[in-house]
Amino acid sequence: MKNIIYILLSTVLLIACSNDKELVQDNFYASEDSPLTFTMQAPSIIEGEEMNFNKEGLKGYFGLSLQGKDGGYYDGKDYNNMPYQRNGDEWISTDEELMISNSEGHLFAYYPYNETISNIKQLPIVVDDSQIDYLYAAPIVVSSVNSRVSLSFHHVLAILEVEIARNTNVTDSKLKSISISGSGVGTTSVLDVTTGIVTPTNSDQEVVVTYNDEYVPTVDEVEADNTKALKKYILLVPNQLENGEPSGLDAGKISIKVKMNDTTYKLDTKRTVTFKQNALYKCKVTGITEDTFISETENLTFVNDKGKQEYNVKNITGIMITDKEYLPGNHKMIVRTTFNSDPVKWRTTNDPFVDIPYFSTSDGSNSYVVIFDGTSTDFPHISDGSWLGSKGALNDFDGKSNTAAMIKANGGYEGDEYPIIKANAAALKEGWYIPSLGQLAVIYKYRNQLNAELHRIKAAGGDVNDVISEGYALNWSSTTNGGGSAWVVYFDCGICGTRMQIDESWTRNPNLVRDVE
Repeated sequence: MKNIIYILLSTVLLIACSNDKELVQDNFYASEDSPLTFTMQAPSIIEGEEMNFNKEGLKGYFGLSLQGKDGGYYDGKDYNNMPYQRNGDEWISTDEELMISNSEGHLFAYYPYNETISNIKQLPIVVDDSQIDYLYAAPIVVSSVNSRVSLSFHHVLAILEVEIARNTNVTDSKLKSISISGSGVGTTSVLDVTTGIVTPTNSDQEVVVTYNDEYVPTVDEVEADNTKALKKYILLVPNQLENGEPSGLDAGKISIKVKMNDTTYKLDTKRTVTFKQNALYKCKVTGITEDTFISETENLTFVNDKGKQEYNVKNITGIMITDKEYLPGNHKMIVRTTFNSDPVKWRTTNDPFVDIPYFSTSDGSNSYVVIFDGTSTDFPHISDGSWLGSKGALNDFDGKSNTAAMIKANGGYEGDEYPIIKANAAALKEGWYIPSLGQLAVIYKYRNQLNAELHRIKAAGGDVNDVISEGYALNWSSTTNGGGSAWVVYFDCGICGTRMQIDESWTRNPNLVRDVE
């Protein structure tokens, strides 16, 4: 004897959880000789605040598949991707009734229904402005002797809670949109309904959710009454994982852009986030002010004297360069936006350097040409053939150790052997150092973008200098070439070469840099 299976969807509650716990507990129950029906109430979160997805329960169609134990047909019938349509509080199959026998089968379910798929192991997931909330159920074994089944449903996507407030000096108050972007953030993926595994199919995308001019409260209003806080919930594709961690540079670090009226404000997260499916993440965006000032160049970020991202133009003391191709380690370096522009002699003698590696050209000459504008090239020689060199000096990215050795050889910050150390003692004590040739070449690579951003900062009231001071094309590095000479970069043409550090005609202050902790 065969039985008709029906499923009843009970109340769905979103429980309070940390970012690595499940969000939902959805239960389906089965019994004999009853029609397939469903009920659902809005998911909720702590303090009774409703989420903005599935507020009115499941709508449209629900997909269900029944397979044999071997993954094929059940009792010779194709019960693959069967749609169930809502009719009042019930869900009714639009195809034939699903019949079960004493043979065991595996039941799978997902929402919302997609009529285009033929394989429930490849359900396409799209995250866009529609913010569809995808659900899947863990598989369950059914048969006529096990007709009462319970399916546990889970959210396919991660959920980001964004709490927004503005400072009182910001007149923009109508929320237009929230955008989420960053390395590892995707908009499409594929769900295997039988396992619940989500595989992202793109990354480095932007998710934009629009709103209908909702009022954005001020920080003071929220502090006085936290019920006035504006919270929005945005569904995101889980990060692409590599050995359990987000893959790629800065994977998990996201940028949030909030558009109010006609103004867009951008804030970057300070820590990485591994977005996991069926998990909630919280982020407060409360520092929006009219002074919010951000770089217009993708690889450059404004920072303050603590090395943290800075949005107030008057507090910017450095520009962080992010370069995956050339900078080793964490691929980041901060360039100081001010320096002492008075010419300073580097050394008073030509004595050999102490504790600093020498980098000499392969043919004994003292210069070579480098083209370093963002494309990988060989390092060519110019027509007279006398500028041959090796890449060795450009592979020196240890300006911090080089500078420390110079300070030691100088007898501290106030010694006389290295006037360049004494002239920059205050900044060096704060953690700045003289860049190596490799680091200086990266500054040269971004020289035009750096200058453009510095001009913007200065025009907006910031206290900065140009990367290239007027009247100077040569910039010193802390990479040495033996004796009293060191490597330099000519910022007017990109040539790398060496100069004697006691040469009065080439004196100038360096562009100081620091590490990103």
